[in-house]
Amino acid sequence: MLSALMEAFSLILTPVGILTLIAGTIVGLTFGMLPGLGASQAMILLLPFTYGADPHYAILLFVAVMSSASFGGSLPAILINTPGTPANVCTTFDGYPMARRGEAARAIVISGMACLVGSTVGAAALFTMIPVISRIITAFGAKETFWLVVFGIAMISLSAKGNTLKGLVAGGFGLLIAFIGRNYVFPGERYTGGLSFLYDGVPMAALLVGMFAVVPMIFLGAKRTVVEGVGTGPATTALTGFRQQSRQGLLDVWRYRWGALRGSVLGVLLGIIPAVGGATASFVNYLTSKQLSRNGDEFGKGSPEGLIASEAANDAKDGGALMPTLAFGIPGDPNTAVLLGALLMHGVALGRPLFSHELSMVVIIVLGLLLGQLLVSVLGMLTGPFIARITTVPSFTLVPVVVMCALVGSYLYRHNVWDTVIVVIAAMIGYAFTQFNYPVISLVLGFLLGAEAERALIQTLIMSQGSYTGLFQGGIVWTIIVIMLLSFAGSYLLNKRRSRNRAAVPAMAGTNGPDAGHGPAGGAADTPGPGHPAGAPADDAGEARRERVLGTAFALVMLACSLAFLIGAIGYEGNMGLFPTGVATVVTALLVLVVAAELSPRLNAVLAKMDGGADVFKDKGGSELSAQSMRSHGRILGWVAGFTTAMLIFGFLALPVMISAFVWRSDRQRLRTALVLGGIAAALLIGLGAASPTMFWPGVLPPYFPGFLGGGRVPALF
Repeated sequence: MLSALMEAFSLILTPVGILTLIAGTIVGLTFGMLPGLGASQAMILLLPFTYGADPHYAILLFVAVMSSASFGGSLPAILINTPGTPANVCTTFDGYPMARRGEAARAIVISGMACLVGSTVGAAALFTMIPVISRIITAFGAKETFWLVVFGIAMISLSAKGNTLKGLVAGGFGLLIAFIGRNYVFPGERYTGGLSFLYDGVPMAALLVGMFAVVPMIFLGAKRTVVEGVGTGPATTALTGFRQQSRQGLLDVWRYRWGALRGSVLGVLLGIIPAVGGATASFVNYLTSKQLSRNGDEFGKGSPEGLIASEAANDAKDGGALMPTLAFGIPGDPNTAVLLGALLMHGVALGRPLFSHELSMVVIIVLGLLLGQLLVSVLGMLTGPFIARITTVPSFTLVPVVVMCALVGSYLYRHNVWDTVIVVIAAMIGYAFTQFNYPVISLVLGFLLGAEAERALIQTLIMSQGSYTGLFQGGIVWTIIVIMLLSFAGSYLLNKRRSRNRAAVPAMAGTNGPDAGHGPAGGAADTPGPGHPAGAPADDAGEARRERVLGTAFALVMLACSLAFLIGAIGYEGNMGLFPTGVATVVTALLVLVVAAELSPRLNAVLAKMDGGADVFKDKGGSELSAQSMRSHGRILGWVAGFTTAMLIFGFLALPVMISAFVWRSDRQRLRTALVLGGIAAALLIGLGAASPTMFWPGVLPPYFPGFLGGGRVPALF
């Protein structure tokens, strides 16, 4: 352990390591401040650009981004009542009232120090558990690994309150997508349709970039600015008494130090449970602290103790979420899911090989959590009130830049331009999943773990001489199965109780506490918006009917896809089609139930009641199925497809032109801004082509000019 610690320090405390930490901190802070974005989007965009880099520094970069984004999200939550990430919702309850009182600097310092305490406890817990994890994973063989994958998908599905059935469908579809391409257990390929670029399977970078980076841009592009309806008020102007407020903030954290430690420990424990996430950890600790505090009545009115409760658990959960990720490959939240993809892309073996032969990588992750949080806390506390103004930038200047980075990055992953088409397809799937309440994280988890699950299944069957009873042998296997069944039963009972309470207790609209609904700008969820005036039941009925029709149509499309996978799997010989047949059969059966529920309001009500109420998802503002919203989203999707088509034909240099066109088309008064952004993008891409011509895609037309930035031809489809 000591040698691994020294090796990790020797790698981090180098010029490259320090610059990597600083870069990751700045990127995480920036993306955390932008509502709709976060650590997972930042990591996804960076993922292809780190391909071929030293795995130690690449993972250090990702961990620094993951560690710093949470505090970045607290800055707009405090200053403009808009959480940068879902995990910062509770921060608005007390942070914004403090800013309204003129204590924004105090709130920022409290948030930074509470985040630091949480990350320290989380990193210490992860470091302390290394010997224990090393012993636990030695007891896991093939059958235990198989059931862990099933357990992970089940737990992710349970996190989609009101949509567990759809969560299972999404996880199954992720497994089906993982079957595409060459099979590493048996010779041959599956589901490629003769497309040669799918021989190695669906590219991980393209799928993740499309679902986690482009989809948020579709929703963001429909708005005028990153945060709509927020002006420059007393919370966003320059702060006075910064030094005095900073000192008071430090004293507040010391005064409530035991509450911060308690929340951090709770955050670690909740983080270990797959799919809990920072938002749940923050809410649970906030409500727990409110019940235990002698000043619980002050929570939601600008209480420093309430702010500490929110931020400490929020950051501590990272240390807990990394335990199942590193030990078993089961991510605890979307951030660790992307980190899992980064580890796999860089060839880092998880589980026993990692803790036996690459222990220094584990220590680097631990130190990255701690040092990244330390850097972002210092940087954020000093510059937070000023850099948080990035949330007021026009969305039409941000969307095309992110789309360009997504397309270029997906190409650089394998140097195959058809991967950019996968980005568009993945974005369309991710958008549809989001709109119709299928959790995307379930699909991603199934995709990342599909190959490992099939390998474990086939290996178990071989060891048991083809008997399926081998899958159910062993105490660990039955422990996992029992825990999974108890989780479903407990979720059912809790959801039933929650539904009863929701029916008995009227909603508290307009409150400024944990019971209040928070829309994009922190307003009450029940408050009628401009497009939904009060007293318009006909419009509401029309919206519900449109949602039901569209939801049924999408479920039928997915049912057709699952049947196609099932028919294809039946055609494969022997064990090559065994796991795909089983998965496709289960997904098809679940989709039949989904379609029936969409068509039958009575069945839908029964399933919703069992699952805690389907309206829970809508309270979070997940779906935007109005005709106006879908037109806006379709426009952005069309632009993304246009970016890809132009790049395919004319190469990378078409992207600056498309950026300028997008900005100018969005606001005819911003011609200068459009030209400047296009010029900067062109300079960066030309620099890439000059420095590394083989990494530059020149398009279809220039192959007749071999000296032009490397030349090139479109790779064959078949």
